[in-house]
Amino acid sequence: MSSSKTRPLIIATILLLVEAFCYGQFSHVSFRHITRKNGLPVDNITALAQDSSGFIWIGSTDGLFRYDGFGFTNFNSQSPARTGLPETGITKIYVSRNGKIWVGTVGGGLACINQQGKLLKLFNAGTEPSFSNEANHITGIQEDSRGNMWWTTVDGFFKLSAAGKLQCFKLPGTTPRTNLFNAFTMDSQSNYWLAGIPGIRRFDTRSESFRELAGHPIIDKTRDISSISFHYNKIWYSGWMPELSYYDTSSKANGHLYFARNSPQPDYKRMSNQFYEDKQKNLWIATGRGLHVVEKNQVKPFYVFSNEPGNEFSLINSSVNCVMEDRDGNFWIGTEEGISVGRPYDKRVINLSKNAAKDFPFANKTIHDIIPVNDTTILLGTHHADGLYETDAHFKVRKHFNFHNVKYDWIWTSHDDQPRNRILISAQETMLIYQKSDHSLNKASAQIFNDGAPISSFVAESDSVLWFSKFRNRFYRYNLRNDHIQGFNLTEFGLAPQVLYMEKGDSQSIWLITHSSGLYKFHTQTWKIIDSLTQNKTSHSLKQTNINFIKDLGNYLLIGYHTKGISLYDKRNRTYRHYNHMDGLVSDNTTDACVEDFQNIWIATTNGLSLFNASTATFNNFNFETGFLWNDMVTIARLGNGMMALGTGKGLISFDPAIIRQQDALRPPVITAFQVYGKELALQEFEKATVNISYQENYFSFDYISLQYNNNLAIEYAYKLDGFDKDWIPAGKRRYGSYSNLPAGRYNLKLRARLPGSDWVESRYAPAIHVSGAFYRQWWFYSVCIGVAGLILFALFRYRLQQLMKLEKMRTNISSDLHDEVGASLTSISIFSEMARKSARPDSAEAGLLQRIGERSRESIEKMGDIIWSINPENDSLQQMLVRMKNYAIEMTEATAVSMHWLETGNLHLRKLNMQQRKDLYLLFKEVINNVIKHARAKNVWVSLSCIGSTIQMTVKDDGCGFHVPAASAGNGLKNMHRRASNLNASFNIRSGAGEGTSVELKFES
Repeated sequence: MSSSKTRPLIIATILLLVEAFCYGQFSHVSFRHITRKNGLPVDNITALAQDSSGFIWIGSTDGLFRYDGFGFTNFNSQSPARTGLPETGITKIYVSRNGKIWVGTVGGGLACINQQGKLLKLFNAGTEPSFSNEANHITGIQEDSRGNMWWTTVDGFFKLSAAGKLQCFKLPGTTPRTNLFNAFTMDSQSNYWLAGIPGIRRFDTRSESFRELAGHPIIDKTRDISSISFHYNKIWYSGWMPELSYYDTSSKANGHLYFARNSPQPDYKRMSNQFYEDKQKNLWIATGRGLHVVEKNQVKPFYVFSNEPGNEFSLINSSVNCVMEDRDGNFWIGTEEGISVGRPYDKRVINLSKNAAKDFPFANKTIHDIIPVNDTTILLGTHHADGLYETDAHFKVRKHFNFHNVKYDWIWTSHDDQPRNRILISAQETMLIYQKSDHSLNKASAQIFNDGAPISSFVAESDSVLWFSKFRNRFYRYNLRNDHIQGFNLTEFGLAPQVLYMEKGDSQSIWLITHSSGLYKFHTQTWKIIDSLTQNKTSHSLKQTNINFIKDLGNYLLIGYHTKGISLYDKRNRTYRHYNHMDGLVSDNTTDACVEDFQNIWIATTNGLSLFNASTATFNNFNFETGFLWNDMVTIARLGNGMMALGTGKGLISFDPAIIRQQDALRPPVITAFQVYGKELALQEFEKATVNISYQENYFSFDYISLQYNNNLAIEYAYKLDGFDKDWIPAGKRRYGSYSNLPAGRYNLKLRARLPGSDWVESRYAPAIHVSGAFYRQWWFYSVCIGVAGLILFALFRYRLQQLMKLEKMRTNISSDLHDEVGASLTSISIFSEMARKSARPDSAEAGLLQRIGERSRESIEKMGDIIWSINPENDSLQQMLVRMKNYAIEMTEATAVSMHWLETGNLHLRKLNMQQRKDLYLLFKEVINNVIKHARAKNVWVSLSCIGSTIQMTVKDDGCGFHVPAASAGNGLKNMHRRASNLNASFNIRSGAGEGTSVELKFES
């Protein structure tokens, strides 16, 4: 065959291979959905965009919303977070390089808002003279390389320069629809192509004018074009012909994917609602019949995403309005029934579940056993009587072995008998033998394999000896060379009949896994149980006896429980380390495990997959959030090509273990809300400025999030207020925090986030927060308080001093008046009574009365002298008091034969007594001295006065006759002494006895 004839065949073959590759690249993409059921406020989505922080902005026929992966913020004009948008019908959303968000509406013009939804600028007929009412309908928005904003409307083409100058460009003409533009696109020469009622027009950005394209077949003023896009030298466009077409700017030729001019039944759903070029330079075409993908530099779609009845992982609806790729490779697809989100380029996980049931017959079945035959062949055993599937390395089914009988089609487990080039497969009531050489499947003939009880496990002792267990109670030694089988029963070893599995131990042992007794190590040479692991109430035992698997890790044994997580048993010291969901395990219901090494153990559970590092006791989890469509996992196996395969309750999951560990780079956390004392604070107010909080509103709360839309439920957070917290505050998966009653000062709020097993990622901004102190805690307030207190104390001191001076003057006056007036009168009475007594007869009654009057007046004069002395302020010191007391005592004792002994110690001369204290002390002292002189018949009297600190003590002791104290207590003298001691708050004690003298002790505080 000539080369000229073979060349087209080769090219066609290459194109077919490329198409097949591209198809395989996108096959069986699964989508998750955001609808009203999980919080989306509106069904009909018209526009999508992601801002520089990572928020997803959603436009709809009834409002604008912001999504953070967990909830929606409503920015409608009637919402609490209102933006000032004059219209709820959203047509376009565009994020400019400076982070601003441009929102086009149906009839309210173009709004420029910030990421918190605050309206920055509104362009419409009410704010701009160049706008007509028709121009309020925005149909397209773009930014050029110079930072100029361009947009199309129903009445004109607008440019807003980076300097803020607004211009409107129109085609010549007077009809209302002359300048109705539906969309526009920029070509490789930075010129714009506008589509609308006038067909397609080119706008020269250098001359800023429309240019005619005479001779170009794309120019047809009779065609109403609805959407347009430039992609690899081709202008793609769609119109109300209806049509979906492209124009090659190099060859100036038109081509059509759909063209229905003059068609009696035009399909308007095949028109394009949006063209979108992704990061791979492929073109996505949103239509009413799904989402078409055209590879770069091609014209024929290589894949179409649509809604597939019965496949919940296909698009939520085939009527697609818009599409957007976020920074992590997620594609957000807006439809008439909500949003579908998928990752078509992500090949870390291959799901063959309900999403692939039409291509993979086993995809909706429970896969109970995965059997790698070789690098190109895999056997899949199903759990509910669907038999055995033989597939290639990509799980394409080659054969389906089905006996149409549950006895043979319910697959349990298997053993690869490599020396005999066959695989032994346990079915519900028999054993099947798969011959690798001819890919045949037959039933085993021996009666032991056909007794109605399934084989629950196989364990190879050697190439020629195989152990297997029946589902209950029995296990066997099978010599593969001569087919000799030796049976054993649990009851032979003292165990009750129960469900039984087996796992490989060391080279000479197997582990018997019983359902209700525990683990028993069986020696394969002596046929004896040599060890056991059972359950008790301590932590140094099994967590439960219902065990699904064990894996020998050398010095350790990994034990997987039915409902209690896992245990790591150290064989050397017979200790356990237990782990469950509280430690990071994805679920406590474990089903199977596959061991790469001690640091990489894959654990299948009923709620996802965990990668366990036994050295660090850490878990990395994979489930629906990381791309697995079905979390209920039954078995796990490593394939010959290094891939991992998971059998689930609904099909199969395959992944490359090296690639799946590569997690998406976590985004730094951002603050999404900040409140001071319940008042919402605009976020832009503190991103670059300090938040000032008064002492009266010393409480703030904040919400935060790492804006990631894959596996975001697993993200862990921590925060720290620098200047207050000594260490990070772990928040777990909580996305809010608060502080109250902070000391005055300056702080910085820091956030960080991480996925389990990865490093922490800190926020880019640490907002500054200043808490003002209460005025009563400021230094100046303390100074003022000290000054005011000083002034008050000084004023009180002056007042007190003045009062004391007044009191002393009054006391002086009273003392003088008593001495001059009352004293003189008493003296006159004494003199006159004495004169009258002398003139009377000595034995007369009058003489006696006059004598008594004289004595009483003299006694009164004496007492009045004591009172006058105590009142006089000149006698306030204790020293003067002591002088008077001493003089009185000497005066009284000198008139008798009593010797006076006086002793003073301590700082008595520094103490002062008030007037009442002086009076009571002096009169009590006089009473004691008088009693000594009158009644004691003493020869000596000792007076001792001392002062220690503020305590004054007085002791008066004599060597007289003494007296019986209780008998004398009724006398007025003793009562008076006790009363005066009580006035002094003193301790008062009298000790005396007949012939022993008397001692009087007084002690009080001055």
